[in-house]
Amino acid sequence: MEHSSGVKSRSHDDLPGPSDTDGVILMLERQLEEQKRLRLQDAKQVEAKAAKIKEWVTNKLRGLEEQNQLLRDQNQRCNQQIQLLRSHIEQFSVKDDVPLTNGRLDFFN
Repeated sequence: MEHSSGVKSRSHDDLPGPSDTDGVILMLERQLEEQKRLRLQDAKQVEAKAAKIKEWVTNKLRGLEEQNQLLRDQNQRCNQQIQLLRSHIEQFSVKDDVPLTNGRLDFFN
């Protein structure tokens, strides 16, 4: 059947029947369910990767915090040793009358 515009119109015989429509709907429903399943699977994979990354970052941070604390402790011990050495130097310089210049011994005066 042809309209005056030259475009063929569908006749009643060209339209999908009830069984064809049901088949198309069923096919689309299956595709939709498959897409939902794939999206859920992807979301689970992303969640698992995020959990692994979070665990790695947490462990790395813990290690860095421990290392930082060790360095702080070591720095404190070194500062205590420096103070002790300064104290000894001061005692010896007073005893031996060696002048201190800016916190340093001056042997070449």
